[in-house]
Amino acid sequence: MVSSSDAAILARSAAAGTGRGWEPAAYRRSGGRPAASPPAPRRVVSAAGSAVVALPPSLRFADFRVLLASTALGGIGFRGQLVTVGWLVLEESDSPVLVGIGVSAFLAPNALVGILGGAVTDRFDRRFVLRLTGLALALNTLLLGVLTLDDVNIPQVLLLSVLGGGFWSLTQTARQSYAYDVVGAERAVNGLALISLAQRIGGVGGALLAGGALAAWGPGETYLLLAAALLLSALAMFAARARGAAAPVATQPVLQNLREYAGELKSNTTLAWLALLTAGVEVFGFSHLSALPVLVRDELGGDGGDLGLVSAFSSAGGIVAMVLFASRSGLGRRGVLFLGVVIVYGLAVILLGASQTLLMAMLAATAVSALASLSDVLSQVLVQLAVPNEMRGRAMGTWALAIGTAPAGHLQMGALTSWLGVGAALTLNGAVLIAVAVAAGVLVGRLRRL
Repeated sequence: MVSSSDAAILARSAAAGTGRGWEPAAYRRSGGRPAASPPAPRRVVSAAGSAVVALPPSLRFADFRVLLASTALGGIGFRGQLVTVGWLVLEESDSPVLVGIGVSAFLAPNALVGILGGAVTDRFDRRFVLRLTGLALALNTLLLGVLTLDDVNIPQVLLLSVLGGGFWSLTQTARQSYAYDVVGAERAVNGLALISLAQRIGGVGGALLAGGALAAWGPGETYLLLAAALLLSALAMFAARARGAAAPVATQPVLQNLREYAGELKSNTTLAWLALLTAGVEVFGFSHLSALPVLVRDELGGDGGDLGLVSAFSSAGGIVAMVLFASRSGLGRRGVLFLGVVIVYGLAVILLGASQTLLMAMLAATAVSALASLSDVLSQVLVQLAVPNEMRGRAMGTWALAIGTAPAGHLQMGALTSWLGVGAALTLNGAVLIAVAVAAGVLVGRLRRL
């Protein structure tokens, strides 16, 4: 039976999907007229002067294009650091368990920052948050490079990875919320798909850069190169000129934001279930990242360059998925689509575990990444549509909290890899992921109706 609060949530979500009813405060006060209309659609023009194709609607906004550039540069740093810390720890310790710990150290702060980070991004101008965290990320990565130039101290690397992960969590929360601020509810799916696309394009470069630098020089030089990309990402955000037409009009102190959001979580069961499902995807799906170094080296006989190649193909899969997804508009039944994506995601993880050649691993990693990116975007859109406009930053904080379960996933993947082998570990995780999605589809009827 659907409660009155859940019915209201579903009504708001349906209205947002059609671009009517669930709009920012500035829109409502204007009597239904957009507070800031986007520029007229731009079209790519042929040499003969005829229009060939319209650009995606979100690209009409100059500040969104700035955010895309910053995101792509940040993607170089993010994916490059995942490749670097995994390979560095494996080479120094020869332990799959420590690889899981190394990747977990980088991702764990999502659980620590989570909703608090969302409350911060709802309190302050999101452009300011992105500039500050971007500069902090560049400095943190620079320090990692300096400390690992001559010698590697794993505890130091893990400590700085935790610190950098905290900055990444704040960056992610602020970035997805700012994208929505700029493009609005009607174009949210398109905008967040393009943001994911930009990060994945950067991820291809970051994976190749990290893999090549690791093979040619070492972790110190690799971190220094990644720090330069992160600095450019932070500087790009200084070109963003406006907060966005959909940005919350009124802001409140962080503690008050937290108190109000606690009440929202208690009454908004749809949001709670979305957080639980996102956490399940994180634990049993994204944990495949910590298995890649072991799969490449121990099963396929590859080196750091091969790991970079597999990671680059993985990022390319996300790019293809986001190009196709960003070209779609008016998607309905997002909840059903989300569940279907998660089921196929589990099948792709099983295929990755069955890889016998480097080519097979590259193709499987491509499929896994494509489905992972679709899962990411759909979950980000759903959590923001499930709450009032002024709480979207905190909703993204809930999403960050959910993906903060990643350390548990990477730790269990490392333990299962040591115990059963990497192929069996990936197969088991893929099977559990499928089971979680099927269970959610059966038990949570409200999710199917979003």
